[in-house]
Amino acid sequence: MPYTSTIPMEQLDKWLQEEKSLKFVKDQLELSGMPLELQNEMYQQYRKSRTARRQWRGFIYLGIGAFLGFFSCFLTLIEAFPSLSSLILYGITGVGVCIIFYGLYNIFED
Repeated sequence: MPYTSTIPMEQLDKWLQEEKSLKFVKDQLELSGMPLELQNEMYQQYRKSRTARRQWRGFIYLGIGAFLGFFSCFLTLIEAFPSLSSLILYGITGVGVCIIFYGLYNIFED
């Protein structure tokens, strides 16, 4: 007879939305009383979902940062606002680079 878990997949989705820590999830799975194999499987599923969500967020930040960098370059090259060229060149580009690095951090950090 197959084992029915006491923690449904909806609970894992709820934990993802609440951004619960890995330790919290591991502790909750251990308290549920399900077999060790099922606990490990659900824990790995939570980790994969959490990592995929974080990577997706990282790619969004990369796109925003790249757009800001391109926009800054475009405004600098056409000299749309000559009095603000330093602010555009260094300010917007710097913000774009910071956003890109934050996106890379989200992609590559576990």
